[in-house]
Amino acid sequence: MSTAAVIVVIVAAVVIVVALAAMLLPRMRQAAAERRQEQDLGRRREAAHDLHRSAAEQEQQRADRLERESERLEREARARRAQAESHDERAEIHRQGLADEELVREDEGGLAERVRGERAERERLAQERAEPEREITPEREITPERERGREPRP
Repeated sequence: MSTAAVIVVIVAAVVIVVALAAMLLPRMRQAAAERRQEQDLGRRREAAHDLHRSAAEQEQQRADRLERESERLEREARARRAQAESHDERAEIHRQGLADEELVREDEGGLAERVRGERAERERLAQERAEPEREITPEREITPERERGREPRP
C-alpha cells in the first residue's frame, strides 16, 4: 500500500470517528443530562420523603400526647362530675333536713335534742319500711310441713 492510500484511510477513519462523535456526543450529553436530572429528582424525592416522614412522626407524637391529655382531662371531668353529684346529694339531704345533726352544736341544748329525736324517728320508720309486712291467714299459716318445704295434701 502506498503512503497516500494509508493517509486516505487514516483521514477517512478520522472523519468517520469525528462524524460518529458529532452524532453521538449530543446523545451522550443528553443521556448524561437525563441521568443527572434523574439523580437530582431522586435526591429531591428522598428529601421530600424525609421531610414528610419527619412531619408525620411529629404529628403522630403530638396526636399521642393530645390523646393522653384528653384522657387525663376526661378522667378529671368524670371526677369533678362525681364530686358535683356528691355535693348535689349532700345539698338535697340538707334541704330535706336529713343532716341537721351536722349543723347543730351540742351547746344548743333543746335544738340538739330535738334533732337527735327526729333522726331516731326517721331511722325507725326506715327500718319499718324495710321489713315486709307478713299477714298470716289460715291458708298461709305456717305448719311443720311448710317449714320443711312440703305442702300438705288436701
